[in-house]
Amino acid sequence: MKKLVFIMISSLLLHTKAAVSASGSDSIALNGQLIGWAGISSGNPGLQEFGGRFLPEVFCQHSFHNAVKIDMDLSANAYSSLEYDDWKYTGDQSRIKPYRASLRLSSRQWEVRAGLQKLSFGSASLLRPLMWFDGMDPRDPLQLTDGIYGLLGRYYFLDNANLWVWGLIGNKDPRGWDYVPTQIHKPEFGGRFQFPFLHGEMGVTVNHRLPGSNSAAIYGIPSGTPIQYTEDKAGLDGKWDIGPGIWFEYVLKHNSLAPIEIPELEHYLTLGSDYTFAWGNGLNLLAEHFVYASYNPPTGNNQSRNFTAASLSYPFGLRDRISAMIYRGWEDKSWYRFVNYQRQYDNLSLYLMLFRNPDSFRLYPARQDSGLFTGKGFEIMASYNF
Repeated sequence: MKKLVFIMISSLLLHTKAAVSASGSDSIALNGQLIGWAGISSGNPGLQEFGGRFLPEVFCQHSFHNAVKIDMDLSANAYSSLEYDDWKYTGDQSRIKPYRASLRLSSRQWEVRAGLQKLSFGSASLLRPLMWFDGMDPRDPLQLTDGIYGLLGRYYFLDNANLWVWGLIGNKDPRGWDYVPTQIHKPEFGGRFQFPFLHGEMGVTVNHRLPGSNSAAIYGIPSGTPIQYTEDKAGLDGKWDIGPGIWFEYVLKHNSLAPIEIPELEHYLTLGSDYTFAWGNGLNLLAEHFVYASYNPPTGNNQSRNFTAASLSYPFGLRDRISAMIYRGWEDKSWYRFVNYQRQYDNLSLYLMLFRNPDSFRLYPARQDSGLFTGKGFEIMASYNF
């Protein structure tokens, strides 16, 4: 499925490039991003990492006389990294894969997009119950995330309400809060309705999918055990500006006919607020509190966890900005600290990141993330856009 979509989009893109070259009213843009980084972490295990990434992109657009547009977005993700433990070589990773490969047809009030694309929504920033289809880390200044394969339609009403409908297939990797991957040949589908509400906006979101895996080892299930069940999610979110900004996200997830180790019902809730103080160039403070609760009547193994997160951001001028984040896990009394200093030139961004965290990030109920941001350490990064 993925190879077929990538070949189709590439063929269409090459055909359109030739057509666009002969028409001055159309457009084609060649863009890209070069990224390099080096970091040291004292996590478990200790890690020294050096790497680079190249994200080339080609974007084509053709406008018809009736205000309908067709555009194509094709980009790749090529990266390589070297890893060391106590400065002893432990391995490397190199890969080239599609990053975006989509075809979109749009007008003033509607759009339809097919292919490999980013699908992200919601009101929260640091602790996101509606992180269903992406894996953006708020600590990543570049906000990179893999896309998903599917068909997305959106309709924009004249009162600023909008309706989203999607069908997805061919996505094998877990995303966001997923316990196990989706069955790769089974479609999932859902939708979202955003609408104005009391001088702000709210959104209602639903999604249905069929998880399935033969190799996951979660909640004590032996690796290699077949896992198949039905997952239904419903989300409600809202955001308002009442001086400070305030928002919430709530998700209810029902896992039907799941193995007894997987909770039957799950609740995710985030409450957040931010405010920019008129101090100097403007100090922005953002805070969110997250609550997770799961209920499993067959086993009585109910769980809950609470996280609080806050971020500060202050620009020293047009080129320099410093930001800081802090997370608190209340059950295990853990602290996560992160500071990022950014220097911006015309096309070049430089970052110096410092962190002091536990050896693994225990926010997600079904996995324990580890990597360069574990333990104590730093990372330097450069990003060039052309």
